[in-house]
Amino acid sequence: KISPAVAKEMALAAKELEDGLYMEAAEHYYTAMALPTGRCKECVTNCALVLLMAQYNHECLLLCKDVMGLDPKFWLPYVIRARAYRCLLQHPEALQDLDTAMGLCPESAESIQREMTLVRLEQQTYKSNYEPYHALHKKFGLPPSASVTSVLDAYQKLKRVRSSSLGDTEETAGRSLHLQELKEAAATLNNYVLIVQWRNGILKQGGM
Repeated sequence: KISPAVAKEMALAAKELEDGLYMEAAEHYYTAMALPTGRCKECVTNCALVLLMAQYNHECLLLCKDVMGLDPKFWLPYVIRARAYRCLLQHPEALQDLDTAMGLCPESAESIQREMTLVRLEQQTYKSNYEPYHALHKKFGLPPSASVTSVLDAYQKLKRVRSSSLGDTEETAGRSLHLQELKEAAATLNNYVLIVQWRNGILKQGGM
């Protein structure tokens, strides 16, 4: 049974949520979870949902796992975790969780199936547009964390370099990518918008 103190924090969290203040709501849920009786299915589930809305996907995954430990037959944390996996582009894991949720809650099968269709579409889009980019990391000997932006910047810089090792023309320089300099330019991958530029710029202009 939820204590009055926990119920109060949950009510405050709901009010913050109505105002669109996700992290403030999460703080109230965390306060509630630290109280006796506060680490209950309802409180932890609500907090996981708020973290998802705030785009704290990794934290959301952890709380969903906690809810599953509290009640393995509860279907909702599987849906919430699937949405966090979608945000992280982990489509197979999202589909697996949705399939589990559908088995636990057959009455929600129709809506869950619609969501699974969306995940499959996103997965196909990812494979078509993004996987070729990751394949290029291996081809050029770059770490998987190499940033599209920093690699492009290094590439454009190298195109302007003229030296005996790279040749006398921009075309030759563009084909002779200096891997060490690209490695030094590596950063966290966080910009998928430039992937097409990466593919068209280096594959076509560079002649790789």
